[in-house]
Amino acid sequence: MHRGEDTFEIVNGAGYVGGVLVDYAETWSVNFGEANQRSIEVAFENGWRLSAAFGTGSYSSNRDWHFGPERPATTAELAVADPDGHLLEFEGWTGGVGAYCTPEDYWSRYAEVKAYNPGMRAEDLQMA
Repeated sequence: MHRGEDTFEIVNGAGYVGGVLVDYAETWSVNFGEANQRSIEVAFENGWRLSAAFGTGSYSSNRDWHFGPERPATTAELAVADPDGHLLEFEGWTGGVGAYCTPEDYWSRYAEVKAYNPGMRAEDLQMA
């Protein structure tokens, strides 16, 4: 099923990026106080993880979303973690996250991270 083709969103517990269902993804939605945060995270067979966060306080297009109906995001904050949980720094990323990334950026990282060798770790691949 295709959702918004230029968005990150969670619908009925399923994560969609660029209108495509993210297979085997864990999703979470948090509503507390004035905050609404969403995350789509996938763990690959090689042990690496890729997450997209959007909503209140994240580096996303809907970072100012506080109340009201569900709001898909056109950009999200991406992070890549190795099997030990260490964040990978890509060129242009700060503190282990990529700010305001598009669905196209997500799917590019998805293909790259899925292909990593299980024995590699973040320090082997630092790109910053």
